[in-house]
Amino acid sequence: LAYLRESYRRVIARMIDSYIYFADRATRLSKDSGFVGFIIPSTLLNQVDAKPIRRILLDKGLSTLISLGQGVFGTKVLNTSTVLITGSLAAESNFTLGDLSPRPLQERKDALNQVSSATWKQWKSLVERDPHLTFFTGDITTTQLLDRLRHAYPPFQKALEDKIERGVSPDIAAAHVVSASDVKAKRLEKELLRPSVSGSQIKRCHAWVCDQFIIYTTRDSRLEKYPHVEKHLRSFKQLNTCKEVAQNKHPWWSLHRPRDPKIFSSPKLIGLTTTKTIELIYDENASVCVTDAMYVFSLKPAFDLWGTMALLQSKLFLFLYRVANQGDARVIPQVKASKLETLPFPDVDSSNSFISKLNHCCKAMLSLNQQIGTAMNPNDKTKLQREIEATDRRIDQLVYDLYELTDEEIKIVEESN
Repeated sequence: LAYLRESYRRVIARMIDSYIYFADRATRLSKDSGFVGFIIPSTLLNQVDAKPIRRILLDKGLSTLISLGQGVFGTKVLNTSTVLITGSLAAESNFTLGDLSPRPLQERKDALNQVSSATWKQWKSLVERDPHLTFFTGDITTTQLLDRLRHAYPPFQKALEDKIERGVSPDIAAAHVVSASDVKAKRLEKELLRPSVSGSQIKRCHAWVCDQFIIYTTRDSRLEKYPHVEKHLRSFKQLNTCKEVAQNKHPWWSLHRPRDPKIFSSPKLIGLTTTKTIELIYDENASVCVTDAMYVFSLKPAFDLWGTMALLQSKLFLFLYRVANQGDARVIPQVKASKLETLPFPDVDSSNSFISKLNHCCKAMLSLNQQIGTAMNPNDKTKLQREIEATDRRIDQLVYDLYELTDEEIKIVEESN
Protein backbone atom coordinates (compact mmCIF):
# COMPACT_ATOMS: atom_id res chain seq x y z
CA LEU A 1 0.00 0.00 0.00
CA ALA A 2 2.86 2.35 0.81
CA TYR A 3 4.41 1.60 -2.57
CA LEU A 4 1.14 2.42 -4.35
CA ARG A 5 0.77 5.68 -2.43
CA GLU A 6 4.29 6.71 -3.41
CA SER A 7 3.67 5.67 -7.02
CA TYR A 8 0.51 7.75 -7.13
CA ARG A 9 2.38 10.75 -5.70
CA ARG A 10 5.06 10.45 -8.38
CA VAL A 11 2.46 10.05 -11.11
CA ILE A 12 0.76 13.29 -10.09
CA ALA A 13 4.09 15.09 -9.71
CA ARG A 14 5.53 14.00 -13.07
CA MET A 15 2.35 13.32 -15.09
CA ILE A 16 3.60 9.87 -16.08
CA ASP A 17 1.11 7.10 -16.85
CA SER A 18 0.42 5.05 -13.72
CA TYR A 19 0.59 1.72 -15.56
CA ILE A 20 4.39 2.14 -15.70
CA TYR A 21 4.68 1.74 -11.92
CA PHE A 22 2.30 -1.23 -11.75
CA ALA A 23 4.13 -3.01 -14.59
CA ASP A 24 7.46 -2.29 -12.93
CA ARG A 25 6.35 -3.57 -9.54
CA ALA A 26 4.62 -6.69 -10.86
CA THR A 27 7.62 -7.61 -13.00
CA ARG A 28 10.02 -7.20 -10.08
CA LEU A 29 7.85 -9.27 -7.73
CA SER A 30 7.45 -12.22 -10.10
CA LYS A 31 9.85 -15.15 -10.16
CA ASP A 32 12.23 -15.55 -13.09
CA SER A 33 10.23 -18.55 -14.24
CA GLY A 34 6.87 -16.94 -13.53
CA PHE A 35 4.49 -15.13 -15.88
CA VAL A 36 2.81 -11.75 -15.46
CA GLY A 37 0.09 -10.50 -17.82
CA PHE A 38 -1.12 -6.96 -18.46
CA ILE A 39 -3.75 -5.23 -20.53
CA ILE A 40 -2.44 -1.70 -20.59
CA PRO A 41 -2.38 1.41 -22.84
CA SER A 42 -0.44 1.04 -26.06
CA THR A 43 1.64 4.08 -25.21
CA LEU A 44 3.85 1.43 -23.61
CA LEU A 45 5.04 0.59 -27.11
CA ASN A 46 6.71 3.91 -27.94
CA GLN A 47 6.17 6.63 -25.34
CA VAL A 48 9.41 8.30 -24.21
CA ASP A 49 8.47 8.14 -20.51
CA ALA A 50 7.90 4.39 -20.84
CA LYS A 51 11.40 3.63 -22.15
CA PRO A 52 12.72 2.54 -18.70
CA ILE A 53 9.91 0.02 -18.25
CA ARG A 54 10.53 -1.31 -21.75
CA ARG A 55 14.12 -1.92 -20.70
CA ILE A 56 12.96 -3.85 -17.61
CA LEU A 57 10.51 -5.92 -19.65
CA LEU A 58 13.18 -6.74 -22.24
CA ASP A 59 15.45 -7.99 -19.48
CA LYS A 60 12.62 -10.07 -18.03
CA GLY A 61 11.58 -11.51 -21.40
CA LEU A 62 8.27 -11.55 -23.24
CA SER A 63 6.16 -14.46 -24.39
CA THR A 64 3.27 -12.42 -25.84
CA LEU A 65 2.91 -8.89 -27.17
CA ILE A 66 -0.30 -7.93 -28.99
CA SER A 67 -1.69 -4.51 -29.79
CA LEU A 68 -5.48 -4.85 -29.60
CA GLY A 69 -6.29 -1.41 -31.04
CA GLN A 70 -8.87 1.18 -30.02
CA GLY A 71 -12.41 0.60 -28.78
CA VAL A 72 -11.86 -2.78 -27.12
CA PHE A 73 -13.28 -1.49 -23.83
CA GLY A 74 -15.80 0.90 -25.31
CA THR A 75 -15.69 4.40 -26.72
CA LYS A 76 -15.07 6.06 -23.34
CA VAL A 77 -11.63 4.44 -22.99
CA LEU A 78 -9.59 6.82 -25.08
CA ASN A 79 -6.40 4.83 -25.50
CA THR A 80 -5.55 1.69 -27.35
CA SER A 81 -4.84 -1.47 -25.37
CA THR A 82 -2.00 -3.95 -25.41
CA VAL A 83 -1.79 -7.46 -24.00
CA LEU A 84 1.66 -8.17 -22.68
CA ILE A 85 2.87 -11.30 -20.88
CA THR A 86 6.34 -11.56 -19.43
CA GLY A 87 8.32 -14.73 -18.95
CA SER A 88 11.79 -16.11 -19.40
CA LEU A 89 12.51 -17.27 -22.94
CA ALA A 90 15.37 -19.06 -24.63
CA ALA A 91 17.05 -16.99 -27.33
CA GLU A 92 15.65 -19.05 -30.20
CA SER A 93 12.17 -19.44 -28.72
CA ASN A 94 9.18 -18.12 -30.63
CA PHE A 95 6.96 -15.57 -28.98
CA THR A 96 3.52 -14.36 -30.01
CA LEU A 97 3.55 -10.99 -31.75
CA GLY A 98 0.68 -9.15 -33.37
CA ASP A 99 -0.98 -5.85 -34.25
CA LEU A 100 -4.78 -6.04 -34.48
CA SER A 101 -5.35 -2.29 -34.50
CA PRO A 102 -5.90 -1.96 -38.29
CA ARG A 103 -8.68 -4.59 -38.27
CA PRO A 104 -12.38 -3.79 -37.74
CA LEU A 105 -13.33 -4.19 -34.08
CA GLN A 106 -15.68 -7.12 -34.69
CA GLU A 107 -12.91 -9.13 -36.38
CA ARG A 108 -10.26 -8.80 -33.68
CA LYS A 109 -11.46 -11.62 -31.44
CA ASP A 110 -11.07 -14.19 -34.20
CA ALA A 111 -7.84 -12.55 -35.34
CA LEU A 112 -6.26 -13.34 -31.97
CA ASN A 113 -5.95 -16.92 -33.18
CA GLN A 114 -4.11 -15.83 -36.30
CA VAL A 115 -1.35 -13.64 -34.92
CA SER A 116 2.17 -14.35 -36.09
CA SER A 117 5.28 -15.15 -34.14
CA ALA A 118 8.94 -14.19 -34.17
CA THR A 119 12.06 -15.54 -32.54
CA TRP A 120 12.73 -13.80 -29.27
CA LYS A 121 16.39 -13.18 -30.11
CA GLN A 122 15.63 -11.61 -33.49
CA TRP A 123 12.88 -9.31 -32.19
CA LYS A 124 14.81 -8.26 -29.08
CA SER A 125 17.84 -7.40 -31.22
CA LEU A 126 15.72 -5.11 -33.43
CA VAL A 127 14.23 -3.39 -30.39
CA GLU A 128 17.60 -2.84 -28.72
CA ARG A 129 19.01 -1.25 -31.88
CA ASP A 130 16.13 1.23 -31.94
CA PRO A 131 17.05 4.57 -30.27
CA HIS A 132 13.82 4.53 -28.21
CA LEU A 133 13.63 0.78 -27.51
CA THR A 134 10.32 0.80 -29.37
CA PHE A 135 8.22 -2.35 -28.92
CA PHE A 136 7.39 -3.22 -32.53
CA THR A 137 4.19 -5.25 -32.97
CA GLY A 138 3.77 -5.18 -36.76
CA ASP A 139 5.13 -7.51 -39.43
CA ILE A 140 8.76 -8.06 -38.56
CA THR A 141 9.81 -7.51 -42.19
CA THR A 142 8.77 -3.83 -41.88
CA THR A 143 10.91 -3.46 -38.77
CA GLN A 144 13.84 -5.13 -40.52
CA LEU A 145 13.58 -2.66 -43.40
CA LEU A 146 13.61 0.30 -41.03
CA ASP A 147 16.59 -1.22 -39.24
CA ARG A 148 18.51 -1.78 -42.50
CA LEU A 149 17.99 1.77 -43.70
CA ARG A 150 19.00 3.17 -40.32
CA HIS A 151 22.31 1.38 -40.67
CA ALA A 152 22.74 2.51 -44.27
CA TYR A 153 21.96 6.21 -43.80
CA PRO A 154 22.45 8.84 -41.07
CA PRO A 155 19.46 10.09 -39.06
CA PHE A 156 17.45 13.06 -40.35
CA GLN A 157 18.78 15.00 -37.36
CA LYS A 158 22.14 15.29 -39.16
CA ALA A 159 20.50 17.40 -41.89
CA LEU A 160 18.91 19.84 -39.43
CA GLU A 161 20.34 23.25 -38.60
CA ASP A 162 19.30 22.71 -34.99
CA LYS A 163 16.35 20.49 -34.04
CA ILE A 164 12.64 20.20 -34.70
CA GLU A 165 10.75 22.61 -32.44
CA ARG A 166 7.10 22.95 -31.50
CA GLY A 167 5.45 26.36 -31.88
CA VAL A 168 4.40 28.69 -29.09
CA SER A 169 1.87 27.59 -26.44
CA PRO A 170 -0.80 30.08 -25.35
CA ASP A 171 -2.78 29.49 -22.15
CA ILE A 172 -5.91 30.43 -24.09
CA ALA A 173 -5.65 30.13 -27.86
CA ALA A 174 -8.38 32.69 -28.57
CA ALA A 175 -6.50 35.31 -26.55
CA HIS A 176 -3.25 35.09 -28.51
CA VAL A 177 -4.37 33.86 -31.94
CA VAL A 178 -6.31 36.58 -33.76
CA SER A 179 -7.66 37.18 -37.24
CA ALA A 180 -6.83 40.13 -39.49
CA SER A 181 -10.34 41.49 -38.90
CA ASP A 182 -9.77 41.38 -35.11
CA VAL A 183 -6.49 43.24 -35.53
CA LYS A 184 -8.23 45.95 -37.50
CA ALA A 185 -11.38 46.18 -35.38
CA LYS A 186 -9.50 46.25 -32.06
CA ARG A 187 -6.58 48.32 -33.39
CA LEU A 188 -4.08 45.87 -31.93
CA GLU A 189 -0.54 47.23 -31.90
CA LYS A 190 1.53 45.72 -34.71
CA GLU A 191 4.72 45.63 -32.65
CA LEU A 192 3.40 42.59 -30.75
CA LEU A 193 1.89 40.82 -33.76
CA ARG A 194 3.55 38.01 -35.67
CA PRO A 195 2.19 36.59 -38.96
CA SER A 196 0.87 33.05 -38.58
CA VAL A 197 -0.98 30.24 -40.35
CA SER A 198 -3.82 28.04 -39.20
CA GLY A 199 -3.60 24.25 -39.36
CA SER A 200 -5.99 24.10 -42.32
CA GLN A 201 -3.35 25.89 -44.42
CA ILE A 202 -0.79 23.13 -43.98
CA LYS A 203 -1.40 20.61 -46.74
CA ARG A 204 1.01 18.57 -48.80
CA CYS A 205 2.19 20.53 -51.86
CA HIS A 206 -0.50 23.21 -51.56
CA ALA A 207 -0.21 26.99 -51.68
CA TRP A 208 -0.82 28.82 -48.42
CA VAL A 209 -1.21 32.34 -47.03
CA CYS A 210 -0.77 33.95 -43.63
CA ASP A 211 -4.39 33.90 -42.41
CA GLN A 212 -3.95 34.94 -38.78
CA PHE A 213 -1.66 36.63 -36.27
CA ILE A 214 -0.14 35.63 -32.94
CA ILE A 215 0.11 38.20 -30.15
CA TYR A 216 3.67 37.46 -29.13
CA THR A 217 4.02 38.43 -25.47
CA THR A 218 6.60 37.22 -22.95
CA ARG A 219 7.10 37.86 -19.26
CA ASP A 220 9.26 40.84 -20.26
CA SER A 221 6.63 42.51 -22.45
CA ARG A 222 5.66 45.96 -21.17
CA LEU A 223 1.95 45.76 -21.69
CA GLU A 224 1.30 49.37 -20.68
CA LYS A 225 2.90 50.43 -23.96
CA TYR A 226 0.24 48.53 -25.91
CA PRO A 227 -3.18 49.53 -24.47
CA HIS A 228 -5.26 47.88 -27.19
CA VAL A 229 -3.47 44.55 -26.87
CA GLU A 230 -3.77 44.78 -23.09
CA LYS A 231 -7.51 45.39 -23.33
CA HIS A 232 -7.91 42.42 -25.65
CA LEU A 233 -5.87 40.05 -23.46
CA ARG A 234 -7.55 41.28 -20.28
CA SER A 235 -10.93 40.21 -21.66
CA PHE A 236 -9.67 36.60 -21.41
CA LYS A 237 -7.98 36.93 -18.00
CA GLN A 238 -10.81 35.39 -15.98
CA LEU A 239 -10.80 32.34 -18.27
CA ASN A 240 -7.12 31.62 -17.62
CA THR A 241 -6.83 28.61 -15.30
CA CYS A 242 -3.13 27.94 -15.88
CA LYS A 243 -1.44 26.76 -12.66
CA GLU A 244 1.77 28.55 -13.58
CA VAL A 245 -0.10 31.85 -13.69
CA ALA A 246 -1.59 31.13 -10.25
CA GLN A 247 1.92 30.33 -8.98
CA ASN A 248 3.34 33.53 -10.53
CA LYS A 249 5.66 31.57 -12.79
CA HIS A 250 4.57 33.69 -15.72
CA PRO A 251 2.14 36.65 -15.99
CA TRP A 252 -1.40 36.20 -17.28
CA TRP A 253 -0.68 38.16 -20.45
CA SER A 254 2.33 36.11 -21.51
CA LEU A 255 2.37 33.14 -23.83
CA HIS A 256 2.69 29.95 -21.79
CA ARG A 257 5.76 28.91 -23.79
CA PRO A 258 6.95 31.72 -26.07
CA ARG A 259 9.87 29.70 -27.53
CA ASP A 260 12.99 31.30 -28.98
CA PRO A 261 11.87 33.67 -31.79
CA LYS A 262 14.87 32.53 -33.87
CA ILE A 263 13.23 29.18 -34.61
CA PHE A 264 10.61 30.97 -36.74
CA SER A 265 13.12 32.67 -39.02
CA SER A 266 12.88 31.84 -42.72
CA PRO A 267 13.71 29.75 -44.64
CA LYS A 268 12.13 26.83 -42.82
CA LEU A 269 9.59 24.04 -43.12
CA ILE A 270 6.38 24.00 -41.07
CA GLY A 271 4.60 20.75 -40.25
CA LEU A 272 1.21 19.94 -38.79
CA THR A 273 1.33 17.94 -35.54
CA THR A 274 -2.23 16.65 -35.28
CA THR A 275 -2.38 14.51 -38.39
CA LYS A 276 -1.84 10.89 -39.40
CA THR A 277 0.37 11.86 -42.33
CA ILE A 278 3.36 14.15 -42.75
CA GLU A 279 2.03 17.51 -43.99
CA LEU A 280 4.53 20.31 -44.67
CA ILE A 281 4.71 23.79 -46.16
CA TYR A 282 7.79 25.80 -47.14
CA ASP A 283 8.11 29.19 -45.45
CA GLU A 284 10.62 30.79 -47.77
CA ASN A 285 10.68 34.37 -46.48
CA ALA A 286 7.63 35.18 -44.29
CA SER A 287 9.18 34.12 -40.93
CA VAL A 288 5.80 32.77 -39.89
CA CYS A 289 5.17 32.14 -36.18
CA VAL A 290 3.00 29.13 -35.31
CA THR A 291 1.33 27.55 -32.30
CA ASP A 292 2.27 24.21 -30.75
CA ALA A 293 -0.23 22.48 -33.05
CA MET A 294 2.65 22.75 -35.52
CA TYR A 295 6.39 22.14 -35.61
CA VAL A 296 9.18 23.96 -37.41
CA PHE A 297 12.71 23.16 -38.54
CA SER A 298 15.47 24.51 -40.76
CA LEU A 299 17.94 22.53 -42.82
CA LYS A 300 21.67 23.00 -43.16
CA PRO A 301 22.58 25.15 -46.20
CA ALA A 302 23.72 22.14 -48.25
CA PHE A 303 20.21 20.63 -48.29
CA ASP A 304 17.53 21.62 -50.77
CA LEU A 305 14.27 22.52 -49.01
CA TRP A 306 11.96 21.73 -51.94
CA GLY A 307 13.60 18.38 -52.60
CA THR A 308 13.64 17.53 -48.90
CA MET A 309 9.98 18.46 -48.55
CA ALA A 310 9.10 16.04 -51.35
CA LEU A 311 11.17 13.29 -49.72
CA LEU A 312 9.67 13.81 -46.27
CA GLN A 313 6.13 13.60 -47.68
CA SER A 314 6.83 10.52 -49.77
CA LYS A 315 5.24 7.11 -49.27
CA LEU A 316 8.53 5.62 -48.05
CA PHE A 317 9.23 8.24 -45.40
CA LEU A 318 5.67 7.96 -44.07
CA PHE A 319 6.13 4.19 -43.96
CA LEU A 320 9.36 4.58 -41.95
CA TYR A 321 7.67 7.01 -39.56
CA ARG A 322 4.71 4.71 -38.97
CA VAL A 323 6.93 1.71 -38.29
CA ALA A 324 9.14 3.72 -35.93
CA ASN A 325 6.12 5.25 -34.18
CA GLN A 326 4.04 2.06 -34.07
CA GLY A 327 1.32 3.32 -36.38
CA ASP A 328 -1.55 5.06 -34.62
CA ALA A 329 -1.07 4.20 -30.97
CA ARG A 330 -2.86 7.42 -29.98
CA VAL A 331 -6.54 8.25 -30.43
CA ILE A 332 -5.62 11.83 -31.30
CA PRO A 333 -2.90 11.53 -33.97
CA GLN A 334 0.34 13.34 -33.32
CA VAL A 335 3.48 13.62 -35.40
CA LYS A 336 6.38 13.28 -32.96
CA ALA A 337 9.54 15.23 -33.65
CA SER A 338 11.65 12.77 -31.67
CA LYS A 339 10.65 10.01 -34.10
CA LEU A 340 11.19 12.11 -37.24
CA GLU A 341 14.71 13.07 -36.19
CA THR A 342 15.83 9.45 -35.87
CA LEU A 343 14.59 8.29 -39.29
CA PRO A 344 17.19 7.45 -41.96
CA PHE A 345 17.89 10.31 -44.35
CA PRO A 346 20.39 10.16 -47.23
CA ASP A 347 23.34 12.51 -46.79
CA VAL A 348 22.94 14.20 -50.16
CA ASP A 349 23.34 17.87 -51.02
CA SER A 350 21.40 20.04 -53.46
CA SER A 351 23.60 18.98 -56.40
CA ASN A 352 22.42 15.36 -56.18
CA SER A 353 20.41 14.43 -59.28
CA PHE A 354 17.66 12.74 -57.26
CA ILE A 355 17.22 15.82 -55.09
CA SER A 356 17.07 18.16 -58.08
CA LYS A 357 14.40 15.92 -59.65
CA LEU A 358 12.46 15.84 -56.38
CA ASN A 359 12.72 19.64 -56.26
CA HIS A 360 11.16 19.84 -59.72
CA CYS A 361 8.41 17.35 -58.86
CA CYS A 362 7.51 19.14 -55.64
CA LYS A 363 7.14 22.48 -57.43
CA ALA A 364 5.17 20.79 -60.22
CA MET A 365 2.82 19.25 -57.65
CA LEU A 366 2.28 22.65 -56.05
CA SER A 367 1.39 24.15 -59.45
CA LEU A 368 -0.95 21.27 -60.31
CA ASN A 369 -2.81 21.58 -57.00
CA GLN A 370 -3.25 25.30 -57.63
CA GLN A 371 -4.61 24.62 -61.11
CA ILE A 372 -7.06 21.93 -60.04
CA GLY A 373 -8.34 24.22 -57.32
CA THR A 374 -9.40 26.82 -59.88
CA ALA A 375 -10.36 24.55 -62.80
CA MET A 376 -14.04 24.72 -63.74
CA ASN A 377 -14.22 22.20 -66.57
CA PRO A 378 -14.68 18.58 -65.33
CA ASN A 379 -12.45 17.26 -68.12
CA ASP A 380 -9.70 19.66 -67.07
CA LYS A 381 -10.05 18.50 -63.47
CA THR A 382 -9.79 14.85 -64.51
CA LYS A 383 -6.68 15.56 -66.57
CA LEU A 384 -5.05 17.51 -63.75
CA GLN A 385 -5.87 14.78 -61.24
CA ARG A 386 -4.15 12.21 -63.44
CA GLU A 387 -1.09 14.46 -63.65
CA ILE A 388 -1.08 14.85 -59.86
CA GLU A 389 -1.22 11.08 -59.38
CA ALA A 390 1.54 10.54 -61.95
CA THR A 391 3.75 13.15 -60.26
CA ASP A 392 3.05 11.51 -56.91
CA ARG A 393 4.19 8.15 -58.27
CA ARG A 394 7.26 9.81 -59.75
CA ILE A 395 8.19 11.25 -56.34
CA ASP A 396 7.77 7.87 -54.66
CA GLN A 397 9.90 6.12 -57.29
CA LEU A 398 12.66 8.74 -57.01
CA VAL A 399 12.73 8.25 -53.25
CA TYR A 400 12.85 4.46 -53.62
CA ASP A 401 15.80 4.85 -55.99
CA LEU A 402 17.52 7.35 -53.70
CA TYR A 403 17.33 4.86 -50.81
CA GLU A 404 18.32 2.01 -53.16
CA LEU A 405 15.37 -0.18 -52.22
CA THR A 406 15.05 -3.60 -53.80
CA ASP A 407 11.85 -4.66 -55.59
CA GLU A 408 10.94 -6.80 -52.59
CA GLU A 409 11.42 -3.88 -50.20
CA ILE A 410 9.31 -1.60 -52.41
CA LYS A 411 6.58 -4.23 -52.29
CA ILE A 412 6.72 -4.21 -48.48
CA VAL A 413 6.27 -0.42 -48.43
CA GLU A 414 3.48 -0.40 -51.01
CA GLU A 415 1.53 -3.17 -49.31
CA SER A 416 1.95 -1.56 -45.90
CA ASN A 417 0.63 1.81 -47.09
